[in-house]
Order: sequence, then C-alpha cells, then structure tokens
Amino acid sequence: MRRRGNFFGCRFAEICIVSAMMGALMIALMILVPAPAIAVVPDHPMLQYDPQRTGNVPGIAPGTGTLLWQSHDGTSGCIQSGPVVYGDKVFISTWFSFGENATDGLYCLDKWTGEEIWNNTGVSGASTAAIADGRLFLGTHNGYLASIDAVTGEILWR
Repeated sequence: MRRRGNFFGCRFAEICIVSAMMGALMIALMILVPAPAIAVVPDHPMLQYDPQRTGNVPGIAPGTGTLLWQSHDGTSGCIQSGPVVYGDKVFISTWFSFGENATDGLYCLDKWTGEEIWNNTGVSGASTAAIADGRLFLGTHNGYLASIDAVTGEILWR
C-alpha cells in the first residue's frame, strides 16, 4: 500500500537517477514541500536548492538527460539529507515516517536499476552519510553517530 502524508511540511520524498550527457550519472533529489509561489534561482549553492528549501529546480531541465529509475520508500518519510554514491550503490536515509508502515531507516539501492539491496530500520539519518573503507558513518536523529557496514547494512557501533 502506497501511503503519502503530510508531516512537518514533508509531502513525500522521492529520489531519481538521471542519465546525463556522456553517460555520467546525476542524482536529482526531490522533496516536495509547501513553498512560496515565487521562483528563485540562486546564484550560489544552497541546501535543498533554494531559500525555501524545496529541493525543486523550477524550469531548469537536467540537460538532455533521461530518467533511468526512481524510487519511493512507500511511506510519508522524508529524505532530508543527500544520497551517497559508493561503487555501484546509492545510500539514502529516510525519517519522519509514521504509522504501521513506518520505514525510517537507511536504504541501499543498486545505482543502475534502483532495486533495493538492503535496508536497516534501526537507524535514520539527520545528516548525509560519510563513507570510508566500506563503512558508512551517519549522524542519527536521536543524537548518535553510527557506523554501518556498506555491504550488509549491519550496525557496527553507535
């Protein structure tokens, strides 16, 4: 069952992988939230693209790229931090899911197909993960720093 809700301004979160020119991969992170009707194109990089933190890039196409895949966590969860690409994997942390289908956690997806490789609902990130030596390091919403094995999704310590 695909549920979408509205919790603290988060309508739903979705991640899209777009094929850009020359075969390189671009990641477009879309978080749809209420924002003023005025479209602002900043002249410097900002978290979630604009001053309203919408995550949307109004009226600007990603070159001539085509959509390779997109993934939705199936709940009302938000993607507050950026995805991490490591090898053939994309790591995404979700939070603010609620109800019987809540799926706050860390997800590992195949970079080329978008298929879920593993998920760990024992951690949900407040920050973009760092990765080194096959381990993810993630600041959590409950104030911990966690280390997660990038291959298995197992929490190594927190």
